[in-house]
Amino acid sequence: MIVVFDVGNSEITIGTFNKGELVSHWRLTTAAPRTADELALLIRSIVGPKIASPGGAEGSAICSVVPAITPMLAEACEMCFGHKPIMIDARAKLPMCKSP
Repeated sequence: MIVVFDVGNSEITIGTFNKGELVSHWRLTTAAPRTADELALLIRSIVGPKIASPGGAEGSAICSVVPAITPMLAEACEMCFGHKPIMIDARAKLPMCKSP
């Protein structure tokens, strides 16, 4: 399971993928700056404690156009999943998935 975050100016879209297939997705309003603790609570309540715990997901990734939120979301991902997320931006080498 991989948890991904697409952070836009109006909404944050969260998706969970299993073996390359989208399993679930949610949308949140991109609100005023939240702390990493607040974002971690939101992540846990959305994806569930089984996934949002160290070892519960293989990884996480963030693509963001809102620099004010990105560091707190990255910290929240590390708190929830036990490792730093992959950051996807204009410099990222694509595609990021393994070829079959």
